[in-house]
Amino acid sequence: MFNHEWLSIKDAIAQLSVTRDQYTYAVKKPDFPAEAVKPNPDDPRSKMVHVPTLAKFVAPGNSLVLKRMAQQTAALVAAGEVPDGETLESLAAPNLEPDASDLGYIKRRREYWAAIRERQFAQKEAGELVEVEVVRKATADAFLAFQDSLMSVPDQIANVLVEETEAHECGRIVREAITNALRMSERRIRAIV
Repeated sequence: MFNHEWLSIKDAIAQLSVTRDQYTYAVKKPDFPAEAVKPNPDDPRSKMVHVPTLAKFVAPGNSLVLKRMAQQTAALVAAGEVPDGETLESLAAPNLEPDASDLGYIKRRREYWAAIRERQFAQKEAGELVEVEVVRKATADAFLAFQDSLMSVPDQIANVLVEETEAHECGRIVREAITNALRMSERRIRAIV
């Protein structure tokens, strides 16, 4: 349950189910209020954050978090409880929509994905990235090589096993044939990949 109070950064991150990076990104937004973060009186090495304020600034994809928070806030308002620092009006009508006017966010997201595409293109040109279809074909060829090696084992050892009467010797022959088949398939797979 969301408590409309100050929490340590670690607890706020856990309560809102966001990552440390999402927290850092939200706090570094130019319109994030500086008064929403204050020193932790219990631990002078850490800070506290106002959870409702942070929830409004985390990635817009977390609208589910804001909706859950709004439902719990509505329950508080209905019970007549108003947390410190809040007004009844601000709790009764929370802003559930992400800030569509945050053009900086949109620009940063475009730049991020453009950088990802450029990096992938460079990695592909350098031979560090491989097309999915090439990987699928190599995997299928490797599996077929492995399957062929194992399927040939009975034909290779059938005549030898017919002559053998001791179980221990039969087991040794089968293990040896399987080991040889695995070595052959390993060489064939390495040649493919």
